[in-house]
Amino acid sequence: MYPLIFRIFQPPPKKSLPASLPHVKLTPKALSLHNDETLILNLSHYKKDAAERLAKLLMLTRAQRLPFYVIDKFKFDLGLPYDYRLSLLPDFPDYFCICEMGFKDADGFEVFGLELVTWREEFAIPAVQEMADNIGKPRGRINFPMKFPNGFALVKRVKEWVEQWQDLPYISPYEDAFHLAPQSDQAEKWTVGVIHELLSLMISKKTERENIFCLGEYLGFGSRFKKALVHFPGIFYSSHKIRTQTVVLREAYKKNFLTEENPLVAMRYRYIRLMNTVMRRGRPIPAAWMLLAAFCSLMICLHHITDERQTKSV
Repeated sequence: MYPLIFRIFQPPPKKSLPASLPHVKLTPKALSLHNDETLILNLSHYKKDAAERLAKLLMLTRAQRLPFYVIDKFKFDLGLPYDYRLSLLPDFPDYFCICEMGFKDADGFEVFGLELVTWREEFAIPAVQEMADNIGKPRGRINFPMKFPNGFALVKRVKEWVEQWQDLPYISPYEDAFHLAPQSDQAEKWTVGVIHELLSLMISKKTERENIFCLGEYLGFGSRFKKALVHFPGIFYSSHKIRTQTVVLREAYKKNFLTEENPLVAMRYRYIRLMNTVMRRGRPIPAAWMLLAAFCSLMICLHHITDERQTKSV
């Protein structure tokens, strides 16, 4: 199905053993992409950017820490290495420390997580505030960019409410505003700000909806994340593909293209292009169906290769 990614081969027979079943390995092109990806992940400036994104994620929490099972849901979208606990965290001892979360999992084992060593004020600048600063807008009076599909129009009453809602004071997602009445418009604007900043930390400005809900439940937002995604389709777009529901930050895309460049995102598109090509009579033709499933299989295979290399090096 994907001959430019996978190659089926028959290993040489061994004496006194029956013939083995066909094996599968990655093609030289797939391995070359994997090596290029590894080079990107090992660049010092990329590691620093990844560590900053991870630190900001922890800063969105009141306790400035998260269990690993929550972080792991976002590690792909944050652009973290697959083995970030070994390959990234030791390089930033001033940023992170591993901690006990103070509760146990369903099997009775202690849950561990990641904690911010110290609050880093230089990181506590939301993306929407940076945009407002660039156009000289006063802090505290920040509006969220809204984009609607062609032909979509708000009724007058809803449009007036949105305008009033946008005029409410902006509270940074890095501040604790749980003292606000949960059902108030001001609390909802803060909730939207938390989700907006979360998606801004993702290298592709999107993540699965269940990841957002998992973080919201852990932080104590309850159903407020769900309501915010429904109430503000001009800020967040929900995509439903291949049984996966993904939340996308609308402002980050222009005509289906990501406006902010990231080397790892570009690398992943190279994977997809290779996966989306098959040879028929010596000519490349598109093969888009089952693309996501094959991509997941490819990532798992590459990660196993990384783990094996690390084991051998040890």
